[in-house]
Amino acid sequence: MIVDCVIIDDEPAAIEVLAGFADRTPNLSLLSSFRDPIQALSFLRDNKVDLIFLDINMPGIGGIETARKILKAETTAKVIVLSVLDDGPIPAHLVQMGVSGFICKDTGVEQLVRAIQTVLAGDFYLSDKVA
Repeated sequence: MIVDCVIIDDEPAAIEVLAGFADRTPNLSLLSSFRDPIQALSFLRDNKVDLIFLDINMPGIGGIETARKILKAETTAKVIVLSVLDDGPIPAHLVQMGVSGFICKDTGVEQLVRAIQTVLAGDFYLSDKVA
């Protein structure tokens, strides 16, 4: 099964790392990446996506509002939130909103693979640094 994914992150370096990861991961297909959440939301309205990597701290509408809009839409896409924040109310708030996973940006490849496998199986994944 091919998993179609999208990256939404305002940091080019983060997009590059995740895009490289997707390129090296069998069955993971990167459809597109976006630095602007509004453009990403437009793309998501017109395209079926299985997995979304979403940075939480972005300018404009930001990651929290972007997640809210994605989760309100009629989509089966799983949302994994990426953040440099690893504690406090933001992770708990995102869990209540219905995101599928939360990982820290400095997470290693093994944990990223576990996060993807966990959320695609229908379970919630929380970064070891937050748990």
